[in-house]
Amino acid sequence: PTMAHFFSKGCLQDLLRAFKTVDYAVQKRGKGRVLCPMKESEDPFGDAALAAHVPPEVFNEYLEVRIIVAKADFRGKMIKENYIKLEELKKKLAEVVTVATGVQREVDAHRLQILDDIFTLKCPRCKLAFLEFEGCSALTCAGCSCGFCSYCLKDCCEDAHEHLHRRAAQCIVNTRTGWSSREEGRPG
Repeated sequence: PTMAHFFSKGCLQDLLRAFKTVDYAVQKRGKGRVLCPMKESEDPFGDAALAAHVPPEVFNEYLEVRIIVAKADFRGKMIKENYIKLEELKKKLAEVVTVATGVQREVDAHRLQILDDIFTLKCPRCKLAFLEFEGCSALTCAGCSCGFCSYCLKDCCEDAHEHLHRRAAQCIVNTRTGWSSREEGRPG
């Protein structure tokens, strides 16, 4: 089709038809364009020269191969670009997760501390937990001997009875007034 190449029209048609069925690697080598089979050339035949020397249907089939190769090349480039972007996003996500994991651990620790403070009754002085008690609500800590109110958890030094039972110094949480006859045998 050019001065450097000589093909009969029949051979050129056969070359283009054969180009449809060769390995993709051969099609890709010329970026979807047919290369001269007679020499180690990387210069493809020009479209105008091919179109001038082969029937339109053969040239159209050749163009279909070019389109398939171009699509595959584009798809390959997109896959590669997307893979690179995906790896970058994974790296950024790993960094964010690492930071978030640290923050989440801190949030979880605070949450557990708050739950522990709210749901575990403790001595106001030494923070030793107490689970249950019977009788009087004026408690004495087994750990530090602190006298405290089981209603409001006020540290009453040695004895919480005055805090709990005297009307003038009554516990703000305790709605009962006066001494209970059940509690330590005191008058009601």
